[in-house]
Amino acid sequence: MQMNDLDWNDLKLFLAIARTGNLTRAAKELGIHHSTAFRRLTDFEDKANAKLFDRRPSGYLLTEAGALIAEDAALMSHLGKKISATLENKEHALQGHIKVTFPATLSLDRPFMDALSSFAAEQPGISLELICSTVPIDMEKFEADIAFRFTNSPPPALIGRKIGQIKTAVFEADNIPSNNRNNWVTCYSKEFRQDMPRQGMKLVSVSDGLTQLQAVNGGLGQARLPLHQAALYPALRRTDNNEQPFLDFWMLYHPDQKAKPQIKLMVTHMLQALAANKRF
Repeated sequence: MQMNDLDWNDLKLFLAIARTGNLTRAAKELGIHHSTAFRRLTDFEDKANAKLFDRRPSGYLLTEAGALIAEDAALMSHLGKKISATLENKEHALQGHIKVTFPATLSLDRPFMDALSSFAAEQPGISLELICSTVPIDMEKFEADIAFRFTNSPPPALIGRKIGQIKTAVFEADNIPSNNRNNWVTCYSKEFRQDMPRQGMKLVSVSDGLTQLQAVNGGLGQARLPLHQAALYPALRRTDNNEQPFLDFWMLYHPDQKAKPQIKLMVTHMLQALAANKRF
């Protein structure tokens, strides 16, 4: 039998008879008349140039040749169903574009970026636009769809979920020059305003959290840093054991976005991915 002689409907009938052992039941299962099933089975055996079933009073039993074909036919049936499911999922896959904003420091956070990566892989029809900015994006003007923010006071016009709480401690670099140990590196942006320097320390101001991390890692001074971010730099060491709550970690979006399926999907995915990591 040549591949171009194969008819998928004949294979389905063959498998139905092999499974039920009864031509009438197989025909009924496939929604065809008994006479049609009998004719198609006869034609299929002619194409195969082999007798595939022994017709007995107890029912249809596979011959040796039929048993050989049945194994491959079952595999083809499984692959056919898998292909159909793939095509159906592709047809109904979500399409769209999501703008996501977050502090630049989160771009260094592997679990956070992994969560974005896995979402993109699972939803190929949705494109992502990642916006890192030291200036808060205006969500009410829909400059972004979803915002990840470190804040203890989420904007009342937005809704979302608290992912966790950021804890901090004081860090300095292993190779910090002795004269710089009196420097206190602080971030003065609206979203990341931190405590004032310790008594007698010289203030070094930076505009954003990423610059603060790099400055402390480079030995410019000491700073109170989020634990999960300081952990990214092996050269940083803690100068005390006083862990303090700093800011809450939120995922926020505008109420008008809540009903959009792609937004709901991403919110659910990110919550599950970040909760599983247990770093916040």
